[in-house]
Amino acid sequence: MSTYCFGQTTYTFDAKIKPEKKYSQTMVVNSSMQIGYTTDSIPLKNKKLGNESVTSVSKVLTTKKKDKNNHFEAIIEFGEVSSTSNIKKVLNPMSNTIVIGSYTEKNIFKVQSVTNDKIDEKTKELVKYSLENVKPEIEFPIKPLKIGDSFEHNMPMKIPIDKNNAVNLIIKKTYTLKEVNNNIAVFDLSELIFLDTNFKAENILAYGNGTGIVEFNIAENQIVKNNSEFTIHMDITEKLNVIRNIISKSNSEVITTIE
Repeated sequence: MSTYCFGQTTYTFDAKIKPEKKYSQTMVVNSSMQIGYTTDSIPLKNKKLGNESVTSVSKVLTTKKKDKNNHFEAIIEFGEVSSTSNIKKVLNPMSNTIVIGSYTEKNIFKVQSVTNDKIDEKTKELVKYSLENVKPEIEFPIKPLKIGDSFEHNMPMKIPIDKNNAVNLIIKKTYTLKEVNNNIAVFDLSELIFLDTNFKAENILAYGNGTGIVEFNIAENQIVKNNSEFTIHMDITEKLNVIRNIISKSNSEVITTIE
């Protein structure tokens, strides 16, 4: 929705699912991690480790007509859910899952059933919980925005550094409304990444940054593109004169088409 105020057009962003629509979404995430060492020890100094992975998810959400209570039924059909690491592709059991539920008048999704012979009841309960408590991709401000306006959102992130330990980070995301053309609002994204202040780790230094672009279909009240990439550097002092250097990179693309 847009309004005209004091010579400038402002826009309100309220992401929601609508009845009698079909939302087809694909998500692809490319990740990599490289590990090296800063040390005088020749064996460690020459030791280089790394891995790359690709995660992909496809799903289709189909919604029905509203009833007298302003509720409407919805079906979520997952397609292929897979991860590829070291050239080996693995299908996730979540592939081909069908979820039936409904949206309330407050646009909250309630699950009625989860169908998939390859997952157990505990996993189905986790799927139900995740879908009913999913957070918005982006928390847009309530107040209208004009071209050039920005808003911020902090997101926690956890990166494993070995089998038993992980680093808690905060990603500070800043979205700036760049332009609006043909009902598509384009936001530039910038990211700053740093250690969570509640995470006690005197031996760890972590920092990073990223960029991205988001497209919001104002007429459909929905994000139709959410692309981002970032790089994180971590230096972990393991013992005297030995520092593990980790570089983690991620590139993600989420595309939604609406019919």
